Amino acid sequence: MNTDYQNSKQYLRYMHELEHTLNVLDNETKADILNELASHIYESMCMMPNTTLPEEERLSKVLNKLGNPTRIAQSYISEAQLKKVLIKGNPFQIVKYAGICMLRTGKYLISGISCTCSA
Repeated sequence: MNTDYQNSKQYLRYMHELEHTLNVLDNETKADILNELASHIYESMCMMPNTTLPEEERLSKVLNKLGNPTRIAQSYISEAQLKKVLIKGNPFQIVKYAGICMLRTGKYLISGISCTCSA
């Protein structure tokens, strides 16, 4: 799934910021998230209706629709923390992290859906 855009500075900078923010997670979880987002970017690039645009411009549109990489990473981190707390079973921690996760996810759910639909 390697394409030319994956070597662009824009893509590498975006993925590096994601990876840097995700460093609080274990390597396996971090790798899964990075692979999932790379796959989403690839699919969005393939589904772009205006293929006459240069690849760099299409990539820019896709990344802008995805949003700030730090905020995306924070959403994944919240979800991972919630999963960890659910395993431990502390009800106060569950409520706390569920609230954080809902706030972060709710904000990005709408933008994620619009990104998928408009791509």
